[in-house]
Amino acid sequence: MRFLFVCTGNTCRSPMAERLARRLYPQHEWHSAGVMPTYDIQPMTVQVIEESGADASGFEGTDIGDLNLSSFDHVILIGETARNYTGRVPEKVGRHIWYIFDPYNAVGTDDERLQIYRDVRDEILSHIAELARELDLGEASARQ
Repeated sequence: MRFLFVCTGNTCRSPMAERLARRLYPQHEWHSAGVMPTYDIQPMTVQVIEESGADASGFEGTDIGDLNLSSFDHVILIGETARNYTGRVPEKVGRHIWYIFDPYNAVGTDDERLQIYRDVRDEILSHIAELARELDLGEASARQ
């Protein structure tokens, strides 16, 4: 199956989801995009992805407007800005909405902000597990 995670800037939540899902369910195809992409992944995003054993290298941001959404089996819209894109997802494509705080907006010390990124990562992992159960995606990779 082909999946697309969409968030606002394609710098935090959707790259986390894409790279974590790729590690856990490599038998499926995972992509990410942003509604208003900035094309640069946030350094703390890279850090929390790699802390989970996933590979963040080679990431390139993508604009959802450049994609053929009908080529995906499921589109996961993360956050309010992405949720507003629901009407553009073709009827035949599964739609999922995840309400997850955008760590890009986190304030505080570097340590406090990093903890918020970790919390968001853990919430995304929980949502991925739920999606896998719902869609019967098979067993997660042993590299958890």
